[in-house]
Amino acid sequence: MTGYELGLKGVFLNRRLTLNAALFNTVYKDFQVQTFDPISPASTFALSNAGKASTRGLELDGRAVLPADFRLNASLAFVDAKFDDYAAATCYTAQTVAQGCLRAASGTSYQNLSGTRLPNAPRWKANLGLDKTIPFDSLPFDLTLSSNYTFQTKVNFDPNGNPIATQGAYGILNLSAKLVDRAGHYDVALFVNNALDRSYISGLIDQGSRWGNLAALTAWRSRDAQRYIGLRLNSYF
Repeated sequence: MTGYELGLKGVFLNRRLTLNAALFNTVYKDFQVQTFDPISPASTFALSNAGKASTRGLELDGRAVLPADFRLNASLAFVDAKFDDYAAATCYTAQTVAQGCLRAASGTSYQNLSGTRLPNAPRWKANLGLDKTIPFDSLPFDLTLSSNYTFQTKVNFDPNGNPIATQGAYGILNLSAKLVDRAGHYDVALFVNNALDRSYISGLIDQGSRWGNLAALTAWRSRDAQRYIGLRLNSYF
């Protein structure tokens, strides 16, 4: 692996603004790819070798203290992650010659994924958070209101590049209201995660060969894949 990074960190406006930035470029040789074998009769993972892969991009993050005691934090990442040399990748289920699945002289099927994007690697990711603390002078606690929104562009989860194993772009909004004891003994928070009830998946596996070479996927959903509301109490001793 060979990597280069150029960064900048700065504090401005009497420490009310913090900004960080980084440019990076990383190259991997003999990159190990964990693939799912779509032909095996049992769920089987295997390691495949890509001759070369690379990631390059830009990361930005910052924090700011705004008027009226609002606090803002934000981050943004652009990542160009791809296989530079992966000429003997496994074909996905029912992939045709027209779709790039070739047959070697030995009879083994393969495809060339050189130049394609790495799996589970969104091109853009962003995060935006806003907090405000409201003091109650006549009470032993303060109220903190928080909101956080995360966003990412589409990804393909399949290392073999099955086009149906794609999650589209999505964003998740989390909200909370927390009472914090000034003496540091406890806090209690009411929260709403995935407030917009945005359904999304965390992972996909191509299992079409087990179903007659039809379009068949196994998917995972995280707890945040639907809206949920909770109450959290912390006590400190």
